[in-house]
Amino acid sequence: MLQLRQTIPDPDVLLALEPEELAAKLLFLIRNRSNLDGRYHAGNLENELWHDVPGQPSYPRGRQTEISLAMAEALAWLEAQGLAVPDAGLNGSNGWRRLSRRALKL
Repeated sequence: MLQLRQTIPDPDVLLALEPEELAAKLLFLIRNRSNLDGRYHAGNLENELWHDVPGQPSYPRGRQTEISLAMAEALAWLEAQGLAVPDAGLNGSNGWRRLSRRALKL
């Protein structure tokens, strides 16, 4: 997720966040991705996070396990709080999530 790398370029700062703090950042970043209307797939976010883009900040590959775990915890927190729900139909069955109405109001 390129937007996360731009918002929190320092991996130590990212890893110091509690899951709910990182989840709040992710919620706003996902909401502002206008092309997907609050929809996301955790695997796609993960791929974007590690896809190198010239001229953009990147996280050290040696910290991938730690950072990926922090992302997974934050996304799980969003779901546990009812801020992310499975998308409708086949998309939801295949791992796509969408921000809930409650999340969109925040």
